[in-house]
Amino acid sequence: MKVLRLENIDAYYGQSQALTDVSIDIKEGEFVTIIGANGAGKTTIMKCIMGLHRPRRGRIYFRNRDITNMEPWDRAALGIGYIPEGRRVFPDLTVEENLRMGGYRIVDRKRLENNLEKCFRLFPRLKERKSQAARTMSGGEQQMLAIARALMSDPVLLLIDEISMGLMPILVNHSLEIVKKLHGEGITVLLVEQNASKALKAADRGYVLETGRITLQDTSENLRNNDEVIRAYLGA
Repeated sequence: MKVLRLENIDAYYGQSQALTDVSIDIKEGEFVTIIGANGAGKTTIMKCIMGLHRPRRGRIYFRNRDITNMEPWDRAALGIGYIPEGRRVFPDLTVEENLRMGGYRIVDRKRLENNLEKCFRLFPRLKERKSQAARTMSGGEQQMLAIARALMSDPVLLLIDEISMGLMPILVNHSLEIVKKLHGEGITVLLVEQNASKALKAADRGYVLETGRITLQDTSENLRNNDEVIRAYLGA
């Protein structure tokens, strides 16, 4: 079953076209990445999926349901979790308050508390700092918090925008290991990432985005061995 499908998406900022005829599909249980240079349009794709930017043309489907004109909070309620570029934690809220914000739509208190404990098991550091203001945490800790906050809503699909931004390589590797673990537990993942090497090593399949257009799609292994991808993105 296809969890997500984008059909012929065009997106603009004013008169400037950011995406042109973008079509993507993701099957349930896949780990898919979109790689591309800074400014290629990767974040715009994520914002279109989440409803934070409306495409001028094309349709977006989640589990065969047309969500093109749906509000962002309703998309989240369907099971789409979002880790935005730059983490975007609530700086003056504590770690626990940030997490509870992630599960704000959950009315079953027991489920909410179970999800909180699940996040603390996955990220023991967050439990240690649950009463600490998010702004006082390191970049790596804030990345953990952003991931955990997205998990509080029990997402079916996890959207991750630039997991490596502002992090030391060791923390990028740690974050990707956590994402791979979540994928192994059944969450479908879409990762957009400028660090093509790390993204293609983590994902099953990938798309290459250049100046708002999808130019290649293949298995991650084939993309890692593609001469064009090697020259443009893998440093050869």
